[in-house]
Amino acid sequence: MATKRGRCDEHQPQPWAGRSSLRERYGMSSGTMRALKRQVMARDNGCCYICGGEGAEELEHKIPISQGGAPRDLDNLGVVHAGCHEVKSKREALEGRQRARVKLRQEKAGG
Repeated sequence: MATKRGRCDEHQPQPWAGRSSLRERYGMSSGTMRALKRQVMARDNGCCYICGGEGAEELEHKIPISQGGAPRDLDNLGVVHAGCHEVKSKREALEGRQRARVKLRQEKAGG
C-alpha cells in the first residue's frame, strides 16, 4: 500500500541515490572532510553557527560551493544542528530553483 509519495515503504527512493561522491563534488576525500570537521568542531566548540546552540554535529558550507563558496576554507565551514541544516538547505534549493526559472525566462525572451 502506498504510504509516501505514491509508493509503499519498500519502494521509497533512496536518499542521495545517484549523487556524486565527496571527491567528485568537492575535490577531496572523506578523510579530508573528517579532518576539516575536527578542526571546525574544536574551533566552534560544537556550537551551531546558525542558532548558536550546543551539540551541532554536521559540517556545512556556509556559502554553497555552487554559489562560489570555497570547499576547504575554514571560514566557509561551520557545524550545524541537523534541523538548522535542513532549513538552510531547503531555502537554498528554493532560491536555486527561482534563479533557474529567471534564467530560463531570460533565455526564452532573448532567443
